[in-house]
Parts: sequence; structure tokens; C-alpha cells
Amino acid sequence: MKRFRLTEVGYRKKFKSSNLEQGETPDQFVERLRHYLVKWREMVGYQGTYEDLEDMILCDQYFLTCDKSLQTFLKEKGKMSLKDMCK
Repeated sequence: MKRFRLTEVGYRKKFKSSNLEQGETPDQFVERLRHYLVKWREMVGYQGTYEDLEDMILCDQYFLTCDKSLQTFLKEKGKMSLKDMCK
């Protein structure tokens, strides 16, 4: 799966960087985005509550904006919730 970027990071990137493709209708574009979001959520371990979705998005945004050395540390430590990061 990693070879084809079918990972948490790959689906997050697809979700965040997608644009309407030529010949694609707005409905098709939204469905493609929905697919990327669902796959991203599944790979993150999203449990289905609003708070879990909020935690996933906030953790992702925090990770993208934090210092590179902290990003490396967090990657080495593994998946954490926002609560774990903020301790």
C-alpha cells in the first residue's frame, strides 16, 4: 500500500491538494474528496464521534505547523491524540 501512497499521509495529501479535474462535475469532485476523507479517517483510527474527527483535524494541522524537530519526534513516537500532544 505504501508503494501506491495508500497510507494515512497519502490520503490526507490527496484530500487537501485535490482540485476539480477537467470534465469532472462538482458532484463527482465532492464524492472523490469524500472517498479520500473516509480512507484518511479509517487509517487514522477515527472512531466516529465529532470529537474524534475534530481531534484528527486539529492534530494534523498542529503537526503541519510545528517545528521540524518536533515533527521528527512525533513521527518517531507514533500516533498520538491531541490530548497526548498537549500534555
